[in-house]
Amino acid sequence: MGTRVKLADGSFGEYEWKSFKQVSEETDALAKGMTLLDLCPSIEGEEGGPQMRFTGIWSKNREEWHITELASMKCNSTVVGFYDAMSDKAVDYIIKQCQFTTIFGSAAYLAKVVNLKKQSMGTSITNVVLFDGSVSEEARAEATEQGLTVHMYQDVVKQGREHTEPVEFPELGPEDLY
Repeated sequence: MGTRVKLADGSFGEYEWKSFKQVSEETDALAKGMTLLDLCPSIEGEEGGPQMRFTGIWSKNREEWHITELASMKCNSTVVGFYDAMSDKAVDYIIKQCQFTTIFGSAAYLAKVVNLKKQSMGTSITNVVLFDGSVSEEARAEATEQGLTVHMYQDVVKQGREHTEPVEFPELGPEDLY
């Protein structure tokens, strides 16, 4: 898996590559962190359907998007992708249908999630995990006012790496839905 590093002048440098082993280790650490922080809790299925887990991702295609998808699979969680072309109403509709609590995304999308919450939309969202950047105290305070906890992706991965006790992931069975 490769990512081009953004340079100080805004251009992109050479690709930095990760091996299968590095991606696997980061996936495992992220899945552990997601489990420890309860970022993809189980919810009741519609009309007596099976329990489900969902993870939202609102970002352009990037390395962390794919690793989050792989980690979500380890957690038996279905990934729900959001795209720039979606209206606030469309995003809210999907969130209501899935009732998930966490959206992973680029730092630029924090303001969009906060804006949804200000409109009484996306009411089940309580966590935002940011792939990059830093969050100003003002932005973090505004998110907190809307009932959001802001996590940094690298902190979730770090928590998973540093947790030495085994973490039990949900058993996957032949009837589990993706």
